[in-house]
Amino acid sequence: MSKIVFMTNVIRRFGIMQQMLDKLQNNGEMQGDFSCWWVTDNTEWNADAEKRLAGTDFLLLKWMGSGLTTTFLKRVHAYVQQKNIPYYIDAAGGDDDNLIQGITPEQENAIRLYSVYGGESNLYHLWRYMDGLVAGDTSAVAKPDPIHWTGIFHPRAKKVYTDLAEYEKDFCSPGRLTVGILFYRDEWVWGDLEYQSRLIEEAEKQGLNVICAFSNGMPYKEMGMPALDEVFSRFFFKKGFPVIDVFINITKFSLTASGALKLDFLKQWNVPVLAAYTLLTEYEEWKDNLEGMNAMEVSISISLPEFDGVTHGVPVATKKVLDNGDIRYIPIPERIAHMISKAKKWAVLRHKSNADKKIAIIFHNYPPKNSNIGSGLGLDTIESVRLLLANMKERGYKVEFIPQDTREFIKILTSHATNDRSMLSAKQLEE
Repeated sequence: MSKIVFMTNVIRRFGIMQQMLDKLQNNGEMQGDFSCWWVTDNTEWNADAEKRLAGTDFLLLKWMGSGLTTTFLKRVHAYVQQKNIPYYIDAAGGDDDNLIQGITPEQENAIRLYSVYGGESNLYHLWRYMDGLVAGDTSAVAKPDPIHWTGIFHPRAKKVYTDLAEYEKDFCSPGRLTVGILFYRDEWVWGDLEYQSRLIEEAEKQGLNVICAFSNGMPYKEMGMPALDEVFSRFFFKKGFPVIDVFINITKFSLTASGALKLDFLKQWNVPVLAAYTLLTEYEEWKDNLEGMNAMEVSISISLPEFDGVTHGVPVATKKVLDNGDIRYIPIPERIAHMISKAKKWAVLRHKSNADKKIAIIFHNYPPKNSNIGSGLGLDTIESVRLLLANMKERGYKVEFIPQDTREFIKILTSHATNDRSMLSAKQLEE
């Protein structure tokens, strides 16, 4: 009887692998000692952990992080090497070289394909493949299925669209403004599509066409996965011109800092880019937290995307962990409505002439003293705005007056009512 252990710190992968294992065992397709092991940065290596690994015939470890960075992972690696246990450790980003033992390059590639392609069917057969490896025969196991790397999703569609023209014919109305949306392929693979469906339905309700595409953040070019600029060119462009009027990015981190896209690509695209957020916390935790998004969420969903020059939006979904270990993103209806309303306004604004646009400029002023108007570390914000006004006038905005220099500008600002009550006259206070 074979013993196979799967370890991971990826909660969705843990839940699906456990579900597929349960399904196989309930169907009587696999007999043996198989287990899914949830591990974290704080998991300890001790006698119980060593006992749990003892007698293992094959170990598969999927770690999201930068290599074998924890004591537990290093001890697991040392243990399976010492005991000569075949293993496949996927800990991308580290410096560790020897993360495979006891399997051939062909077997390594098969395991990698099952894992990267994803989906229930591939992970179902991944368990069968590992069982076959131990038994010495994998010939009866279905090959990895290369399901769509990218495509257009619509909740009323009976299929994934890979051709823009076909999708437009079925779901887009001529004369409407169009919003483009990008979300993670993983969510499509696992059928976690409730908040995307609500976004699409709300956009259509507000009179917009929607092109909602999924993709991975970074490509596996050797496996046929297209780069993000290819995805954009396929679904958001036609004959070299953008077919959308505004873009909502729901992926995390930065599109440009990661190298997935070049900043020049977004500049030439010339489409407003808005960010919407899927949170890492459950609804009640987010709702009851006076700070709203936590530090991690702010970092990966707000701070890093600023490298792309995005316009910030709102959270559109919160995370919920299901009883079976899987996760789902739960839509926040009123925030989705607000997000689409904001996107529609930006789409309208894109088609306005500069002369018809109204721009408000707000100076930072804290603490609220006149000496802190426009304060910015190492920046002359007053002069920067003066130059901005001159540039806007050149581009066709209606700018009736530009101060001659910084001194005149600050004098004008402080001659009116400000936040500094100590500098206001009795007349200004009355007014």
